[in-house]
Order: sequence, then C-alpha cells, then structure tokens
Amino acid sequence: MRATITEAVVAGAKTGFIRDDRVIGFGLRMTTNGFKAFIVEARVQGRVRRFTIGPADRWTVADARNEARRLLTGMSVGRDPQETRRVAREHTRRGMLVARLEAKNARRASKRTARKIAKASVGADLPHHLYRHFDENGTLLYVGTSLSAFERTMQHRREPGSTHPEQ
Repeated sequence: MRATITEAVVAGAKTGFIRDDRVIGFGLRMTTNGFKAFIVEARVQGRVRRFTIGPADRWTVADARNEARRLLTGMSVGRDPQETRRVAREHTRRGMLVARLEAKNARRASKRTARKIAKASVGADLPHHLYRHFDENGTLLYVGTSLSAFERTMQHRREPGSTHPEQ
C-alpha cells in the first residue's frame, strides 16, 4: 500500500507495509504482534536491501523521513547501511576486547609493581593489604597500604623476640 505516512497513519496501521509516497524507499512495517518500525529499502549493488531506521514509538515521522533521505542518499552511491552497521559493531567489539586485555595486563603488571613498592617501603610482603589506584585508562597512579596493616607490621617489629630489625 502506498500513502503519505503521518502520525495518524502510524497510529491506525495494523499489519504489513505502508510505503511513503513522498520519499520513495521510506516505509512503515507493522508486525502481527503490533510492533511498528520505520524502514528504508533500495537497491544497493544490485541487491534489494531493507534497513530498519527505528521503532515508530521512538521516532517521529518527520525525523524518520529525514533519516531515510540521508540513508537513501548513501545507498544511491553504493553504501550499504547494514554493512556499515555490522562493521561498526565489529569495530566496537574488537576495541572493547583490546581495552579489556590491555587493562588486565596493566593490572597484572601493577600488582607486581605494588608488591615491590610495599616490600621496599615497609620491609614485608603485604599483598593482601595493598590498594592500587588507576586512572580511566588503567594506568597505575599510586599504591598504598592500609593503615591498620602498616600499624600491625610496626607493632610486630617492636615486640620482644621479633626477627625484624628496628628502624
């Protein structure tokens, strides 16, 4: 069916497709369960491609029509919006995996660094009482020990028969 898609048409639509007569390639898809979405369809490199712009309850007709014009312009020069979306998703996933891996490796390295700093400053290995502070990139900013752990170590040093040398 072909008609000018308006908010009233969107509200009254039941199932199937309504193609816009203002912008060729823009349409409204309705499913049997009541879901309505704005779509754009055109030939890209010899294949008919249908691309969902978004749900009708989140997009106004005017905004969806403008987005359809933008997408159709790209499709007319051979840009496939589905391929563009797939590449963007893959790039995002790959970037997230790389970031996680880098953060994990940075934390491992900083844990070893933190133990060395604590051992040098306190004279004992206190891996369970260390806290490390990172910036948003995962870079180690500084290492600290909890005050109670430090105090317990110092008290232990002061006790008679302690094997730790006095400082």
